[in-house]
Amino acid sequence: MRNWSKLYMGTYPDEWNHDPLSWKSNLDTLGKWLLREYPAASFIWKLEPQKRGAPQFHLLVYGICFLPWQVVAVRWAEIVSECSLPKNYPTEKGKRGAALFHSWVRNNVENYEFADHLLAGVQVKAIQSRNGVMRYCGKKYMGKEFALPESWERVGRFWGVVGRKNLPRSEVLEVEISREGFLKVRRFARRWFASKGMDRRGGGALTLFTGAHWQWIRVLELAETGSTATCDWAMFPP
Repeated sequence: MRNWSKLYMGTYPDEWNHDPLSWKSNLDTLGKWLLREYPAASFIWKLEPQKRGAPQFHLLVYGICFLPWQVVAVRWAEIVSECSLPKNYPTEKGKRGAALFHSWVRNNVENYEFADHLLAGVQVKAIQSRNGVMRYCGKKYMGKEFALPESWERVGRFWGVVGRKNLPRSEVLEVEISREGFLKVRRFARRWFASKGMDRRGGGALTLFTGAHWQWIRVLELAETGSTATCDWAMFPP
Protein backbone atom coordinates (compact mmCIF):
# COMPACT_ATOMS: atom_id res chain seq x y z
CA MET A 1 0.00 0.00 0.00
CA ARG A 2 1.30 3.45 -0.89
CA ASN A 3 1.97 5.43 2.24
CA TRP A 4 1.10 8.90 0.97
CA SER A 5 0.51 11.54 3.56
CA LYS A 6 -2.18 13.99 4.49
CA LEU A 7 -1.58 17.58 5.43
CA TYR A 8 -3.46 19.00 8.42
CA MET A 9 -3.21 22.66 9.41
CA GLY A 10 -4.25 23.59 12.95
CA THR A 11 -4.89 27.23 13.80
CA TYR A 12 -6.04 29.20 16.85
CA PRO A 13 -9.13 31.36 17.51
CA ASP A 14 -9.13 35.17 17.53
CA GLU A 15 -8.11 35.16 21.19
CA TRP A 16 -5.32 32.72 22.01
CA ASN A 17 -2.80 32.02 24.73
CA HIS A 18 0.43 33.86 23.81
CA ASP A 19 2.64 31.51 25.83
CA PRO A 20 4.55 29.26 23.38
CA LEU A 21 4.68 26.53 26.02
CA SER A 22 0.90 26.20 25.78
CA TRP A 23 1.11 25.73 22.00
CA LYS A 24 3.62 22.92 22.38
CA SER A 25 1.44 21.40 25.11
CA ASN A 26 -1.53 21.47 22.72
CA LEU A 27 0.56 19.76 20.05
CA ASP A 28 1.78 17.14 22.52
CA THR A 29 -1.81 16.38 23.58
CA LEU A 30 -2.90 16.05 19.95
CA GLY A 31 0.04 13.76 19.18
CA LYS A 32 -0.69 11.48 22.14
CA TRP A 33 -4.36 11.28 21.15
CA LEU A 34 -3.48 10.45 17.54
CA LEU A 35 -1.05 7.67 18.52
CA ARG A 36 -3.55 6.28 20.99
CA GLU A 37 -6.29 6.13 18.35
CA TYR A 38 -3.96 5.14 15.48
CA PRO A 39 -0.88 3.30 16.86
CA ALA A 40 0.76 3.09 13.40
CA ALA A 41 0.54 6.84 12.79
CA SER A 42 3.34 9.37 12.65
CA PHE A 43 3.68 12.98 11.60
CA ILE A 44 6.19 15.71 10.94
CA TRP A 45 5.13 19.07 12.36
CA LYS A 46 6.11 22.61 11.51
CA LEU A 47 5.16 25.75 13.44
CA GLU A 48 4.92 29.17 11.85
CA PRO A 49 3.11 32.45 12.56
CA GLN A 50 0.07 33.60 10.64
CA LYS A 51 -0.08 37.21 9.47
CA ARG A 52 -2.15 38.10 12.54
CA GLY A 53 0.60 36.67 14.77
CA ALA A 54 -1.27 33.55 15.83
CA PRO A 55 0.55 30.19 15.76
CA GLN A 56 -0.27 27.66 13.07
CA PHE A 57 0.83 24.02 13.02
CA HIS A 58 1.35 22.14 9.77
CA LEU A 59 1.19 18.36 10.22
CA LEU A 60 2.35 15.95 7.53
CA VAL A 61 0.59 12.79 8.72
CA TYR A 62 1.45 9.20 7.71
CA GLY A 63 0.07 5.78 8.57
CA ILE A 64 -3.67 6.56 8.58
CA CYS A 65 -5.81 5.34 5.70
CA PHE A 66 -8.81 7.52 6.57
CA LEU A 67 -9.28 10.11 9.30
CA PRO A 68 -12.33 12.38 8.89
CA TRP A 69 -11.38 16.03 9.09
CA GLN A 70 -14.32 16.58 11.41
CA VAL A 71 -12.72 14.29 14.02
CA VAL A 72 -9.49 16.31 13.95
CA ALA A 73 -11.41 19.62 14.01
CA VAL A 74 -13.38 18.61 17.10
CA ARG A 75 -10.37 17.18 18.96
CA TRP A 76 -8.19 20.22 18.16
CA ALA A 77 -10.93 22.63 19.31
CA GLU A 78 -11.36 20.64 22.52
CA ILE A 79 -7.61 20.75 23.20
CA VAL A 80 -7.18 24.45 22.48
CA SER A 81 -10.30 25.52 24.41
CA GLU A 82 -9.96 22.91 27.17
CA CYS A 83 -13.52 21.67 26.82
CA SER A 84 -15.48 18.61 25.75
CA LEU A 85 -17.97 18.40 22.88
CA PRO A 86 -20.75 15.92 22.10
CA LYS A 87 -19.57 12.99 19.99
CA ASN A 88 -22.65 12.73 17.77
CA TYR A 89 -21.23 14.98 15.03
CA PRO A 90 -21.44 13.81 11.37
CA THR A 91 -18.27 12.61 9.61
CA GLU A 92 -19.45 12.15 6.02
CA LYS A 93 -17.17 13.06 3.13
CA GLY A 94 -17.54 15.77 0.54
CA LYS A 95 -19.75 18.83 0.39
CA ARG A 96 -22.64 17.03 2.04
CA GLY A 97 -20.42 16.12 5.00
CA ALA A 98 -19.24 19.72 5.31
CA ALA A 99 -22.81 21.04 5.20
CA LEU A 100 -23.98 18.53 7.83
CA PHE A 101 -21.05 19.39 10.11
CA HIS A 102 -21.68 23.13 9.78
CA SER A 103 -25.32 22.56 10.69
CA TRP A 104 -24.33 20.39 13.67
CA VAL A 105 -21.97 23.08 14.98
CA ARG A 106 -24.56 25.83 14.68
CA ASN A 107 -27.11 23.70 16.52
CA ASN A 108 -24.84 22.40 19.28
CA VAL A 109 -22.31 25.17 20.01
CA GLU A 110 -23.65 28.35 21.57
CA ASN A 111 -20.40 30.33 21.73
CA TYR A 112 -20.03 31.97 18.30
CA GLU A 113 -16.25 32.47 18.54
CA PHE A 114 -15.74 28.85 19.53
CA ALA A 115 -18.07 27.73 16.71
CA ASP A 116 -16.08 29.76 14.17
CA HIS A 117 -12.82 28.20 15.37
CA LEU A 118 -14.37 24.74 15.26
CA LEU A 119 -15.36 25.28 11.63
CA ALA A 120 -12.13 26.95 10.49
CA GLY A 121 -9.50 25.71 12.95
CA VAL A 122 -8.42 22.69 10.88
CA GLN A 123 -7.80 22.32 7.17
CA VAL A 124 -6.86 19.05 5.49
CA LYS A 125 -5.34 18.20 2.13
CA ALA A 126 -4.44 14.82 0.68
CA ILE A 127 -0.95 14.57 -0.84
CA GLN A 128 -1.15 11.69 -3.29
CA SER A 129 2.27 11.57 -4.90
CA ARG A 130 5.94 11.52 -3.97
CA ASN A 131 6.42 14.82 -5.81
CA GLY A 132 3.60 16.33 -3.79
CA VAL A 133 5.36 15.41 -0.56
CA MET A 134 8.67 16.80 -1.82
CA ARG A 135 7.10 20.07 -2.97
CA TYR A 136 5.47 20.53 0.41
CA CYS A 137 8.66 19.68 2.29
CA GLY A 138 10.69 22.01 0.09
CA LYS A 139 8.28 24.85 0.84
CA LYS A 140 7.64 24.32 4.55
CA TYR A 141 10.69 22.53 5.96
CA MET A 142 13.70 23.90 4.13
CA GLY A 143 14.60 26.87 6.30
CA LYS A 144 11.87 29.26 5.20
CA GLU A 145 12.57 32.63 6.77
CA PHE A 146 9.86 34.85 8.24
CA ALA A 147 9.70 37.73 10.68
CA LEU A 148 8.77 36.53 14.15
CA PRO A 149 6.01 38.40 16.01
CA GLU A 150 6.49 39.61 19.56
CA SER A 151 6.37 36.88 22.24
CA TRP A 152 7.88 34.36 19.83
CA GLU A 153 11.40 34.65 21.25
CA ARG A 154 10.85 31.64 23.54
CA VAL A 155 9.20 29.36 21.00
CA GLY A 156 12.05 26.85 20.88
CA ARG A 157 11.88 24.29 18.08
CA PHE A 158 9.87 25.13 14.99
CA TRP A 159 9.61 21.56 13.69
CA GLY A 160 9.79 17.99 14.90
CA VAL A 161 8.51 14.42 14.57
CA VAL A 162 5.83 12.52 16.50
CA GLY A 163 5.73 8.72 16.25
CA ARG A 164 9.24 8.60 14.81
CA LYS A 165 9.45 4.77 14.84
CA ASN A 166 6.43 4.65 12.49
CA LEU A 167 7.70 7.26 10.05
CA PRO A 168 8.16 5.70 6.57
CA ARG A 169 11.76 5.95 5.48
CA SER A 170 13.57 5.26 2.26
CA GLU A 171 16.84 3.39 1.99
CA VAL A 172 19.84 5.42 3.12
CA LEU A 173 22.94 5.39 0.93
CA GLU A 174 26.04 7.18 2.17
CA VAL A 175 28.71 8.26 -0.32
CA GLU A 176 32.00 9.66 0.97
CA ILE A 177 33.81 12.08 -1.32
CA SER A 178 36.82 14.35 -1.05
CA ARG A 179 36.63 18.08 -0.42
CA GLU A 180 37.57 18.70 -4.05
CA GLY A 181 34.77 16.41 -5.16
CA PHE A 182 32.28 18.18 -2.90
CA LEU A 183 33.23 21.56 -4.38
CA LYS A 184 32.64 20.18 -7.88
CA VAL A 185 29.21 18.88 -6.88
CA ARG A 186 28.29 22.20 -5.30
CA ARG A 187 29.32 24.13 -8.42
CA PHE A 188 27.27 21.75 -10.55
CA ALA A 189 24.28 22.13 -8.25
CA ARG A 190 24.46 25.93 -8.46
CA ARG A 191 24.50 25.79 -12.25
CA TRP A 192 21.60 23.35 -12.18
CA PHE A 193 19.58 25.65 -9.90
CA ALA A 194 20.33 28.58 -12.22
CA SER A 195 19.16 26.56 -15.26
CA LYS A 196 15.81 26.06 -13.49
CA GLY A 197 15.46 29.75 -12.69
CA MET A 198 16.16 29.19 -8.99
CA ASP A 199 18.68 30.97 -6.81
CA ARG A 200 20.72 28.93 -4.34
CA ARG A 201 23.16 31.03 -2.34
CA GLY A 202 25.48 30.33 0.53
CA GLY A 203 28.07 27.68 1.20
CA GLY A 204 28.31 24.65 3.43
CA ALA A 205 25.87 21.75 3.35
CA LEU A 206 23.58 21.16 0.39
CA THR A 207 20.19 19.48 0.85
CA LEU A 208 18.01 18.41 -2.07
CA PHE A 209 14.51 16.93 -2.21
CA THR A 210 14.47 15.20 -5.57
CA GLY A 211 13.00 12.32 -7.51
CA ALA A 212 16.32 11.95 -9.36
CA HIS A 213 18.48 10.71 -6.51
CA TRP A 214 20.34 8.14 -8.60
CA GLN A 215 21.34 10.84 -11.09
CA TRP A 216 22.77 12.91 -8.26
CA ILE A 217 24.70 9.88 -7.02
CA ARG A 218 26.15 9.69 -10.54
CA VAL A 219 27.27 13.32 -10.13
CA LEU A 220 29.05 12.33 -6.92
CA GLU A 221 30.83 9.51 -8.72
CA LEU A 222 31.90 11.76 -11.59
CA ALA A 223 33.13 14.39 -9.16
CA GLU A 224 35.66 11.86 -7.85
CA THR A 225 36.61 10.07 -11.06
CA GLY A 226 36.00 12.56 -13.87
CA SER A 227 34.22 15.78 -14.62
CA THR A 228 30.62 16.78 -13.80
CA ALA A 229 30.65 18.68 -17.11
CA THR A 230 29.79 15.36 -18.83
CA CYS A 231 26.39 15.22 -17.03
CA ASP A 232 23.26 15.74 -19.08
CA TRP A 233 21.19 18.36 -17.26
CA ALA A 234 18.00 17.06 -18.86
CA MET A 235 18.37 13.97 -16.64
CA PHE A 236 17.70 16.05 -13.53
CA PRO A 237 14.03 16.90 -13.02
CA PRO A 238 13.22 19.52 -10.37
